[in-house]
Amino acid sequence: MESRLIYESNKIYIDKIIWNIFRNDSEWIFLGIDKETDEKKLQKIINENFHEESLYFVTTRNDSVQISKKDISKKIAENFRNIDIFIWNESFKKAIEFNKNEVFRIGNRFL
Repeated sequence: MESRLIYESNKIYIDKIIWNIFRNDSEWIFLGIDKETDEKKLQKIINENFHEESLYFVTTRNDSVQISKKDISKKIAENFRNIDIFIWNESFKKAIEFNKNEVFRIGNRFL
């Protein structure tokens, strides 16, 4: 799928996500990572939440891509402090949003 279509799909489905609630009645979780452990912690979050081998990495209309699960943590680590990132499974039913404020949230889209 081309970048524009991935980005537009994200815009359509993001309002249909029901975000999981964690501590203190908040959907946001602090990443608490540093430059040395970014990729390992990010890969753990991805592996715990996605079983698919291919995921969508969504940032902007021109820079959204389909990427393998094993390569996605590096791409997230390179970008998450500068821009908000959405990671989706191939069916756009599960998402993780990484906010540039070093927090993230996990949710599902129900039909």
